[in-house]
Amino acid sequence: MPSVEITTNVLRSTIPRDFLRTTGELIKKLLDKPSTLVSIRPDSLAEWTDGEGPAAVVHLYSIGKINKELNTKTSLALAAHIEKNVGINHSRILMFFHDMPPDNVALVTSLTEQS
Repeated sequence: MPSVEITTNVLRSTIPRDFLRTTGELIKKLLDKPSTLVSIRPDSLAEWTDGEGPAAVVHLYSIGKINKELNTKTSLALAAHIEKNVGINHSRILMFFHDMPPDNVALVTSLTEQS
């Protein structure tokens, strides 16, 4: 299950109510995974050195599906989605991709089913 964490200085009140759901659906489709967890930290202190304005840092964690080709495709699609829905210009979005080893990821329901 991929996880997307978005930290932004955009106010929570301006983020569309369905943004988490639509972002999860986008990542699910792009990475061809069954489900995605999306979290957003609005109202954060963040600023590019070239001046104030909306900005975001995005971390995408996944077991596999992290490679140059998919990262490029995902970056373009996710940046366009954030720009359209949250109003952050794509040039002010910094993304990190984390390929997680399976042993370092746990979903508690999966663990209880194994015991």
